[in-house]
Amino acid sequence: MINANPEARAFRPSVSHFAAAGGIATLTTFLLCWAFAALGIPLSHMLVALFTPEPMGSLQALPTGAIWAFVSGGVIGAIIVLSYTITRRFEPR
Repeated sequence: MINANPEARAFRPSVSHFAAAGGIATLTTFLLCWAFAALGIPLSHMLVALFTPEPMGSLQALPTGAIWAFVSGGVIGAIIVLSYTITRRFEPR
């Protein structure tokens, strides 16, 4: 009864799905780190600096950093699913 679930065998990763998931995850992480920086808590402030040149925790950093975090996460998500698709070919059948 291994692989009895037909949905498990039919899984086909979608580039757009993984790109959206990566974008949302990175955006959420950026927003949490921005909130910590805005509150003056010195956690993960370098992640905020990764996505925006604006001062840490400032309102100017929020829109610019959020857009770049989402875009970067989307690109990373797409790279992950493409890498998965390529390496899956080498999996024993």
